[in-house]
Amino acid sequence: MMISATVGVLTLILTLFALWQRWWIPTSNRIRQALTSAEPSLLLGIGSYGGPMGEGFGINLQNKGTVSAHNLSLFLPGFDGAVWRITELPKGATPYKEIPIQHDAPIRTRRMEGLTARLVYHDRFGVGYEVVAGLTQEARADSYFNIAAHEMRVVKPTQRFVDLWRLRNRV
Repeated sequence: MMISATVGVLTLILTLFALWQRWWIPTSNRIRQALTSAEPSLLLGIGSYGGPMGEGFGINLQNKGTVSAHNLSLFLPGFDGAVWRITELPKGATPYKEIPIQHDAPIRTRRMEGLTARLVYHDRFGVGYEVVAGLTQEARADSYFNIAAHEMRVVKPTQRFVDLWRLRNRV
């Protein structure tokens, strides 16, 4: 008697799980496709400039994707907090900004290792992405350093079950 009740409960659980999977698999695929189509595609260019009018970083941003990026924040070494914030970057936009730095700033006067710039942004569903760019210093004849970005990589969020479940009604 006990064995048949256990088999009945297990059968019910397996049936409910199979029905749930028949609903969840297409739903999760739809969510993943919507997230992929909403993903912005950004390029980030960083270089230093200098001369009699001052020194700083020249920041070049380009949205080469087909959708807008939202809530962008750029973080540079030697600065506390974000140095540039943009509420929305429409597709095809290419803004440029100059961020002044002090003439005797350590990033310009001495060799530093592990310098990185970070651009944090979101898609229309609020999913966060990050562009990480390594910065190199190139010595100049006047003993200062020029700075340029290299080795950019986009850090995409993982799509765990919990994340997809939270997005199921927004996508």
